[in-house]
Amino acid sequence: MNGLVHSLRTRLGGDTLLGKGGAMTLTRGVTILSGLGLSVVFARSLGADGYGQYLFVLALAQMLAMPALMGLPTLLMRQIAIYGSKAETARIVGIVRWALALVFGAALLIAGGMGLYVSAQVIFGAPGETDWLYLWTIPFMLGTGLMAVSGAILHGFQRPVWGSLPDGFIRPLALLGFVLAAALFGFLTPMSAMGLHVAAIMLAFAWAAVMVLRHCDFGHAEPVRMPAAYEIRAWFSSLWPISLTVAAATINSRLDVVMLGVLKTSSDVAVYGLAVLIASLVLVPQTIFNTIIAPRIAAAGAGGDHQTLQASISNACTLSFAGALCGVILLWLIGRPMVALFFGGDFEAVYGVLLLLSLGHVCVSSMAPAMTALNMLQQERRVAAIVVISAVANIVLNALLIPPFGVLGAAIATVLTNVALQLTCAVMLYRSHRLVCWIAWPRMLPRRGKQERRA
Repeated sequence: MNGLVHSLRTRLGGDTLLGKGGAMTLTRGVTILSGLGLSVVFARSLGADGYGQYLFVLALAQMLAMPALMGLPTLLMRQIAIYGSKAETARIVGIVRWALALVFGAALLIAGGMGLYVSAQVIFGAPGETDWLYLWTIPFMLGTGLMAVSGAILHGFQRPVWGSLPDGFIRPLALLGFVLAAALFGFLTPMSAMGLHVAAIMLAFAWAAVMVLRHCDFGHAEPVRMPAAYEIRAWFSSLWPISLTVAAATINSRLDVVMLGVLKTSSDVAVYGLAVLIASLVLVPQTIFNTIIAPRIAAAGAGGDHQTLQASISNACTLSFAGALCGVILLWLIGRPMVALFFGGDFEAVYGVLLLLSLGHVCVSSMAPAMTALNMLQQERRVAAIVVISAVANIVLNALLIPPFGVLGAAIATVLTNVALQLTCAVMLYRSHRLVCWIAWPRMLPRRGKQERRA
């Protein structure tokens, strides 16, 4: 029995993958509970209309924050993993400084644009509540960018647990505490929620910055005196397609909410937003294992280690699919009473929508690391083209399906788009690198350490 367990753990990535996956699962559990807690507070305090307005405003704010974030975290994580495998500390320092300069520069540009817009509204007419919201997007995008850069540095140094804590644990938990206090004192509105969100982001960034200084090796020199080497042309060459991918993916993930807000009512937005949140439980294993293996794929790809690449991808597919399948079964069993208990009668339509979204997530999880692997193997231009086409298809499908079917139409459009996108990435990964991105039983996975044991 012990031998069977040891063999299973070895073929599924050993203590490193399962151990880090377990730690990150606990972290994600807290994140999900915090998110559900926020949903309960907003649904009970603001009602369906108020909650729908908040989700609509937040989706717009996150889309406006894209220029400050871009595809920088993905590029930063990949390059740090590659440079770290070659002990090129000066290049690590260089790309970190370059990334921070880009975040501050983008935030300043957008701050100027938002300032001009709001000033024009004040001069030529009375600004509305949404206009004042744009001012909150300035600290929102700066804090989000700095937090993401810090997390990417930790991921690049293969500290996935520490790297996931700022955005996946500290920010949602702090936001939940702030929102609960606001609800108790009676000043919780969509606008005040944005301010509390900014405060939570800044707190998470401060913690992440401390972890970077403690857990990342930059050569044991003083920060100001660290030697730096720059490859700015190469970084920009990789950054623009990754940024295009991130922008299109963000639009993809928020487009259904925004189009529901435009074409339907705030109540529909609230129902759909809640279904998306609960269905995201199914994606937790995929998010965790993709995060863990991403720097490994980058390092193995730089070294031409095809066996490690295939093993990492197969492990991530198998574990992500197994976790997603367990999640959808759990939602099928307890989803309806859970929605009724925590959110009330206004959200009865959530159950059917979240089941449909969850089944789509299971299909996507069976090919979980396809897009991540392509980005880590420096195929970002191909990924960008696929994601842009997917975003256009998503717009068309939402425009066709939302008017007649409402929230169900938005869910169908999302499922079709996501499955097609993931399948296309998996096919491209096989054609370009002969890497199979599909689930496999443990006995089918490549053995790890076989050559080392023979030696």
